[in-house]
Amino acid sequence: MVLLITCGKAHVHNACRKKGKNPCVFQNGLKSLRDYFSKFGEITEVMVMKDPTTRRSRGFGFITFGDPASVDKVLAQATHELDGKKIDPKVAFPRRAHPKVSF
Repeated sequence: MVLLITCGKAHVHNACRKKGKNPCVFQNGLKSLRDYFSKFGEITEVMVMKDPTTRRSRGFGFITFGDPASVDKVLAQATHELDGKKIDPKVAFPRRAHPKVSF
């Protein structure tokens, strides 16, 4: 099962990026994410999404656990903080699982 991990609020992250700052916890790389979330269970993949042009973090990433019960453990904890910043884990769903709605 996959978790979507975001750092803080997206509008704050985007505003800071425009000012040349990088407020994201993911600037420390995949290792800090893997180290933090490995206490909840076996991790099979960690991915941080980056801007293709600047190669800077876009403020979110994905963690894949081998056991779905690990995701339940993460979500059972009320707050998560990594490198002094609040992070917001949620269950990730593939885009194809959400059909486009047209009006």
